[in-house]
Amino acid sequence: MRPGQEEAARILVLEDDDQLRPTLVSLLREEGYLVEEARRGHEAVEKAHLNDFDLVVADIRMEGMDGLTALEEVRSHQPDVRSLVVTGYSSEADSIRAIRAGVGDYLTKPFSLDVFLQAVRRQLARRLEERRKFREEARLGRTLRWSLRSLMASHGRPEKGTLAAGLARRLGLSQAACQTVELATLVHQLKSLPSGPLLLEDDGPELPLEVERVLRFAEERWDGTGPEGLRGEAIPVEARILAVATAARAQGAEFDPAVLQALEDQSEAQSAGPEGRKRRTVLSLARALEEAGNYSDAHSAYGLLTSPESPSREGVEALLGQARLLRQTGRSSAESARLALGMAERVGALQAASTHLEASLLLPPEEALTSLDRAARLFTELALPVGAALVDLRRAHLGGDDGPVEGALGELLQPQNASELSRSADWLAPFVLERAASGAGARALARMVREFPRRIGHLVRNPNLAPAARKAGLLALVEAGAAGKELLQALTADSDAEVRQAARQALEGGSAPPSTTLRIFSMGSFEVFKGEERVGESQWKTAKVKYLMAWLAAEERPLSEELILEEFWPDDPEKGKNNLYWTTSVLRRCLRPADYVQRVQGTFSLNRELPIWHDYTELQGLLARARTALRAGHVPEGSARVLTLARGPFLEGCYLDWAVRTRTHLETELVEVLGAMARAAGDRHQEVLEISRRLLELDPCHQESHLAVMRAYLGLERPEEAVRQYKRAQQSLRSELGIEPGIPLEEARQRALLSLG
Repeated sequence: MRPGQEEAARILVLEDDDQLRPTLVSLLREEGYLVEEARRGHEAVEKAHLNDFDLVVADIRMEGMDGLTALEEVRSHQPDVRSLVVTGYSSEADSIRAIRAGVGDYLTKPFSLDVFLQAVRRQLARRLEERRKFREEARLGRTLRWSLRSLMASHGRPEKGTLAAGLARRLGLSQAACQTVELATLVHQLKSLPSGPLLLEDDGPELPLEVERVLRFAEERWDGTGPEGLRGEAIPVEARILAVATAARAQGAEFDPAVLQALEDQSEAQSAGPEGRKRRTVLSLARALEEAGNYSDAHSAYGLLTSPESPSREGVEALLGQARLLRQTGRSSAESARLALGMAERVGALQAASTHLEASLLLPPEEALTSLDRAARLFTELALPVGAALVDLRRAHLGGDDGPVEGALGELLQPQNASELSRSADWLAPFVLERAASGAGARALARMVREFPRRIGHLVRNPNLAPAARKAGLLALVEAGAAGKELLQALTADSDAEVRQAARQALEGGSAPPSTTLRIFSMGSFEVFKGEERVGESQWKTAKVKYLMAWLAAEERPLSEELILEEFWPDDPEKGKNNLYWTTSVLRRCLRPADYVQRVQGTFSLNRELPIWHDYTELQGLLARARTALRAGHVPEGSARVLTLARGPFLEGCYLDWAVRTRTHLETELVEVLGAMARAAGDRHQEVLEISRRLLELDPCHQESHLAVMRAYLGLERPEEAVRQYKRAQQSLRSELGIEPGIPLEEARQRALLSLG
């Protein structure tokens, strides 16, 4: 592959020879490749944490971590990366290790630069071909899985393919094998329907041979009682997984014990650790696809999270996402919304409250009002005013009591509630326009126009909108400077004289567009929104642009140029300066039209005079108030708000020193504050459950929180889940600390076992 055929390939060169490394790096850059260099193995691994590479060029022999070990570490994070090993001496053991590490090519020193370039091009050509095949297979696989899921949904049956794929991943199967299991499970389910065989025979797509092989052995059983009498590991593992995933009651000697254990582990999975990170990443991807209008892929991504056997925050949000997609495509969203409500009640009080609120948009009117009543009770118990305000507004939107609307709008428009305002904008904007038509809610309309001009602009173009509401929206857009020149030109010929005059004045005055709120999310997946517009992943160009943005947002004081260079580019200050200027230039482009990045006397900061909302800053304020209350001997409040903001670890996946320090300090504070809040919740079992489970994401060995979860389950009359929680505590304590659960946990376990009879 030559640069220019696709985007330039990214290459990491790991070489400790200070003469050879610059030569190779310079040669590759002259060829148009994007090149990073590393002198030591650990440095290469750190760079692989921050950036994806197409090819790693590595020497074997070097001080510290050798090249093959570094390559193995890199491949553990980027399994598809190609590799080229160069060495002056290699043993038979090195050759064996190279094969095991999946090395693509091997050059022995000395070698000519032409030979080196040919080897690089071969590896990149193979990488390009692998990507092409993967994209094509993935596209066909997505289409086929989506078709089969749709057929299952049309028959009102829950699909089990996602569960089967999850079990396959837990058992360490490859990505291709996981997809084969998922597809085979969906086909097997469809065949079990009365019209299934006919659908597959007449209209169904041709199935891959791997899927046919799994289906052939789908009825075989671990104990040999299947139709062909195959027993144990003689049955393909994919077929054993399918059998467990599709069984009404997966237990007994006819099922593979290892798969049954994987099912139990998956049903007990929490939102903590690497699995939690994967779920949050998938959820973020699914939301981005939904926002982009790619409903098919968004539905598939949401489907990876919706296993009923493993209730989680991400699972609830995924079910709600699928419900929204169904509504967008003109189908009923009620069933998916009901499934989300059922899962949310198992997760905790805050999740249940927010889910009932969103479900009111997706359910029939009578059910929607019932959900709002439940949400109102929960938000009141949780002392979350913005939630109660949203409930009042939804009731008024549905035609209920209009009395509390002004107070509710006032609460929602508070700066700290910028995120809730954005999430509610789709249904709130039409409601605010309707009120503005009668002369009410001018402040709310002005704020909506400033933050969400595209949504308001789209609404006022709707011919079904009442003329008075349209006029109010148009005037607000013009007065706020949020109407583009094209729209203003069109409005100069509007049928309404007041609108015509306002448009002419705006064109003559050339008013500047309003400053929208910059919303920054650093807890979990890093995301930035300029009003209603998300800064896309491709706009950041590199991970370091994002991480510099996050650092500037998290620090109230300006960051010196020297400090940034030391953190991001410590090896070469002069080259680092060029990188810093390029990075800040890209960052400014990402945040346009406002100039959020300031450079003053060798320091960088965000312009705090512009409207900025940052989840980390909000969370820090809550924790500071909670610590003050604790020092004074008072009970800290605001647990629901803390849980809302702490949606994941700070800047998850970033391993720069400043981010690790911030994350560690924040998690220590959260453990202290959440523990106090859980104790203060007393017998409010749902609240205790949610707080304590979130705390266990931070510290899986926190015995007090395991005990609180068990007692909450017992209080909710769910003793079987209390027993499972004991097992999780036992596993964490044994593996992490080498100890057994304490006496209080054992006593709670005995109570749970007695309750089970």
